[in-house]
Amino acid sequence: MGRRFNITVRRTGAGLGLNFGIGKASGEIVHVAGCDDFFLPGKLARVVEAFQGERSLGMVYHRIEVWNERTGERRDWTSWRFGRPS
Repeated sequence: MGRRFNITVRRTGAGLGLNFGIGKASGEIVHVAGCDDFFLPGKLARVVEAFQGERSLGMVYHRIEVWNERTGERRDWTSWRFGRPS
């Protein structure tokens, strides 16, 4: 995989930080991650494989698992609404 780096833009809001980061990107694949995102092993490799396998793709996505660090409970995102348990 290519070079990875973090860009932090303080006190500007997510939209401005995202636009700034994408403007600085120079690779073929840009991955956006929030400060509370946790990647399981192999995630980035699977993203790269998806793009290499189908050159016409514009984006890829996947299911999300919500993990409560305090309790250790994990839930699939589909059982949550707007960040709160249903």
